[in-house]
Amino acid sequence: PLSDNERCVAWLTLAVGKTHGWTTLFHWNHCDGLSAIRSHPHLNRASSQAHTLCVTLDWLSGAVQRNVAFCKIDVEGGEIDVLEGGTRAIGDGRIEALQFEYGGTWPTFGRKLREAFEFARKVGMYTYKVVPTASGLQKMEWDDSLETFAYSNWVLAKNKGL
Repeated sequence: PLSDNERCVAWLTLAVGKTHGWTTLFHWNHCDGLSAIRSHPHLNRASSQAHTLCVTLDWLSGAVQRNVAFCKIDVEGGEIDVLEGGTRAIGDGRIEALQFEYGGTWPTFGRKLREAFEFARKVGMYTYKVVPTASGLQKMEWDDSLETFAYSNWVLAKNKGL
């Protein structure tokens, strides 16, 4: 029998982005970590492509019909698109906390960390950087010096006291 935690995990084969519909997933054999729903302009032609359904976090949160305590986003530069596709669900509190990666793929697709801070403010969330301390999180306010494109993980959460 499955535990309560195992019943709360869903494995879905689809893409998550800003809009709902069909999209192309690009895959590079030599660099799995860059596979994404947009072609990478600095790499040669993708090794393979697949047509896949793309949904939004707003749609997904309605489909599962329950609140999501934590959502991990790792989409190689498309993180802001995923967040924007969840504006209602996140703003309404149906998604309580999100973690996303930030780094070198962001400028390739014209995205900046400042956009994540602006999004958090718009939906009433606090922004935390994942740090190697006992708490693991440091509450952050926007400062231009944060825009380094150095690999890091960030959390958006409704709870001010994480």
